Amino acid sequence: MDENTWNMKKTQIEEWMSANDIAKYPALSAVSGLLAAGSVSDEATKENLYAAIRNCFKGVDNSPLRKGRGSNLPADVEAAISAEVSALRNDLLTCWEASPSIQNNIMQHGRSGGGTFGSGSDYADYHAKIVRKRLVDGYKAAQEGKEADYHTVITDGAAITVHQGVA
Repeated sequence: MDENTWNMKKTQIEEWMSANDIAKYPALSAVSGLLAAGSVSDEATKENLYAAIRNCFKGVDNSPLRKGRGSNLPADVEAAISAEVSALRNDLLTCWEASPSIQNNIMQHGRSGGGTFGSGSDYADYHAKIVRKRLVDGYKAAQEGKEADYHTVITDGAAITVHQGVA
């Protein structure tokens, strides 16, 4: 892995870790040491260290490491959006667990199969996915100067949706 790729991935991981609660994932305690070792290593060693970092992130909600082509957002923006979505997901899980009314009355959209949600995770993931898309689309619209119903503003490491009042 070349130096530029390593630095980009390192920044993305560090931003995510500073914006999220990592205490519930003990394997993530090794990541900072792996990142430090990679900063003084050759390209082949960086590849191996990055593989170890990926293993540390297995099972982590809203991991900054994505399969496929990945995000084309700046690392700080991706970290802010991920942190916001992660916090929302946790709040939604709390609401689900505390409210039989939500469990029995909140329905999925018909295109998603309709009916009630099978679990708190299904409920939280469904809504978190919608919010992530809105935040990413709103950020891109704001950066491109396009009119949109919502723009996303990144301030103090938080992603905030701003209604634009476009009809």
